[in-house]
Amino acid sequence: MLSVSSVLLAQKERLKVELSSSASVSSNSELNPLWSYSNQWGIYSQYEQAELVVHGKAKYDLLDKDSVDLQVGLGVVGSTNFDHSMIHEAYLKGRFYMIDFTVGMEAFSPLAKYDDLTSGSYLMSSNARPTPRIGVGIFDWWSIPYTFDWLQIKGGCYLGMLFDEDNPKYTKDVILHEKFAYGRLGGWYVKPYLGLVHSVMMGGTSPDGEDIPIDFWASFLGKGSEKFRDTSIRGEATNAAGGHQGLWDMGLDVDFVGNKMHFYYQRMFKDNGGTKPFGTLNKDHIMGIHVSFNDSKWLSAISLEWMRTSDQLGDGTPDPIGYDKNGNLIAVYPGDVPLDDNGFWKWINSHFTQADIEAWENETGWILNQWCYLKFLREHWDNGPHGGRKNYLNNGLYYQGWSAGGLSIGTPLFHSYTTQVKYMNGEGKTPNYAFFTNNRVDAITVGLSGGDGNRLSYRLKYTFSKNHGSLCEKYEGGAFGLHRFEDYFYTTSKKEHYIVINADYKLSESLSINAMLSADWGELYDAVALRIGAKYNIRVKR
Repeated sequence: MLSVSSVLLAQKERLKVELSSSASVSSNSELNPLWSYSNQWGIYSQYEQAELVVHGKAKYDLLDKDSVDLQVGLGVVGSTNFDHSMIHEAYLKGRFYMIDFTVGMEAFSPLAKYDDLTSGSYLMSSNARPTPRIGVGIFDWWSIPYTFDWLQIKGGCYLGMLFDEDNPKYTKDVILHEKFAYGRLGGWYVKPYLGLVHSVMMGGTSPDGEDIPIDFWASFLGKGSEKFRDTSIRGEATNAAGGHQGLWDMGLDVDFVGNKMHFYYQRMFKDNGGTKPFGTLNKDHIMGIHVSFNDSKWLSAISLEWMRTSDQLGDGTPDPIGYDKNGNLIAVYPGDVPLDDNGFWKWINSHFTQADIEAWENETGWILNQWCYLKFLREHWDNGPHGGRKNYLNNGLYYQGWSAGGLSIGTPLFHSYTTQVKYMNGEGKTPNYAFFTNNRVDAITVGLSGGDGNRLSYRLKYTFSKNHGSLCEKYEGGAFGLHRFEDYFYTTSKKEHYIVINADYKLSESLSINAMLSADWGELYDAVALRIGAKYNIRVKR
C-alpha cells in the first residue's frame, strides 16, 4: 500500500488530516483474498486484480468543551477502478453531556471493536462503505449516577438509507433502522454484560414497482402491521413488518494486573425465530475471547473466535406448505387460517378431505381444532417442522439484503452470488434467489498483534471455514421449495482458508509505510495478494 499523511503536532488537535495511497496486485484475475479488503469500510475492491487507491480524510473540531463537542468530517476514495471512487465519509457528529449523535456517512460503528483481529461484527460492522444515517445514543459505557459504577449502560438508535445501486433485483429507497441496548455490572474487575442488537429494513419500491408500506413503530418493535393485510406480502401483517435481523450479545469484560480480557457469546436470530437469548432451539452462535497485554510488545493482543451459522433452525420451510385436495400448492402464513369455528372448518374443508382428517386423527390420537392445526399441516404434508431456513442477512422483500457496495454490512464471511459465480467455474448450480448465496458458515478465526513498541507494528489473522451454501438456494423455489437441486454446488460443504499479515513502520511522527500480504486457498478458490503503501498525517493544534 502506498500512503501519504501529514501532521502538525499540538497538545490539543483541532484539525486531523490523513492522506494515504496504496498499490495492490492479486494472483487471481477475478477474486482478491478475503482479508485484503474486508473489515476496511469498503475502501478496497474485492474483484480488481490490480488497483491503485488514494484515500484522504479530514476531521475538524468545531467545538470542544467539557460538556459538549462538535466535529465535522470528510473522506474521499479515488481508485484506478473509477466505479469504486466515491465520497466515502461526510458527517457532523458530537456529544452533549453523555449523549452522542451523528448525521451523515461516518466510518464508525460502536459495535466494531476487534474487527482487525476477528471475523468482524455480525451486525453494524466495519466491512462495507458507510451508509447515510442519523444516530443518537450513549455509544460507550456510562455509569448510572449514584450506583458507584456498578450499573453501566450503553445504547443507540440509527435511522438511514441503503444506497440505490444499479441492480434490477434491488428494492429501491430502502430505509435501514438499527439499534442496540446493553447493560453491564461494573465496579469490579469482572464485569458481566448483556446486550441486544436489532436491524430492520423497511419501505422502498420493489423491482416490479410495488410500494412497500411503512409502519415505523411496528417495524421498530418487530410486530406485524395491518398495512400489509391487503397487499401481495400479506404475511407481514402477522409476521414482523419489514426485514429483520437480531443479535443477543453477552459476555464478560475482565481487568487483571493491567491486562484486559473480553469474552463474548452471541446468538443471531431473524424475525421471531430463535429470539430467546438462552433458548435451545437456536444452535447458531459466535463465541470468542480477546486478550490485550499491557506490558507485552511483540504480542500485545490475541483473539480466538468460533462462528457457526450453519443450522438456521433447520431445513423446514418458514411456514407450512403442501398440496391440498385440489392439487394446489399452498403456503399457509400466520393469519391465513381463521380461528373462529365457522371460518376454521370452512378453510379446512376447502383444502382437505374428511379422509385426510380422520387418517391423521386415528394415527395421532389428536382431535383436529384451531389450536393444533399446525401439527396437522406439518404431519399431513410430512415435509418436516416449519420455521427454518432463516437465511441470515437475506430477505425476500429486499434482494440486496444487508449489503452496501456489494459487501456485507455484517459479517464478511458470507459470500454473495457475484462472488460465488466467480469461484464456481460453471460447476454445480445456485439459482440466485437472494444476495448471499453462501451464508451457512462454520469458521474459526485466530488473530495476533504486536510490535517493537516504537516504530514497527504487525497484525496477523487466519480463518478456517467450512461453507455450506444456503438452505434456500438448494431448493427449487427457494425458501418454500420442497425439491432439492440435484446438482447444487454446496451439496457437500467446501473448506477454505483465509490469512493476512499487515506490517506498519513509522518513519517519523507523521509518515509511515505499510505492507500487506494475504492469501486464500482451499476447495473454493486460490488467491495471493500484496499491497504496499504509505500514510501521511497532519494534525493542527488550537
